[in-house]
Amino acid sequence: MPAVQVVDTSPLHGTGIAADKVPDPVNAVSAQDVQRLFTFSVTDGLFQYIPGVTTSDVQGNPFFQDFRFRGFAATRLDLYRTLVRAGGAGLSVATLQEKHGIPASTLSHHLRRLIDTGLVTQER
Repeated sequence: MPAVQVVDTSPLHGTGIAADKVPDPVNAVSAQDVQRLFTFSVTDGLFQYIPGVTTSDVQGNPFFQDFRFRGFAATRLDLYRTLVRAGGAGLSVATLQEKHGIPASTLSHHLRRLIDTGLVTQER
């Protein structure tokens, strides 16, 4: 199976990059910020405070909203975070599928998008 290798650094938590070194605006939301909105939904708080966040309530349940950040689905961000934490050695597709418990077709779709944006590379 092909391995996926991270190409670039990421401003995700745990990568060791200081917020003032990230070449883009960095936003943070505290628990107090979410409480001020009088909502029980964290996605509502992120939607209100973070530019680039979109949510949709396709299931009619405000606690189970579709969440996107600048076009990235939460699953894709989670996959990218896993790859960043794996470091330069990368991970096999089988390992990613096992860690995230998602169907191979869904994983393939998300990896293709990450590869197309240049965030990761694929080796066979």
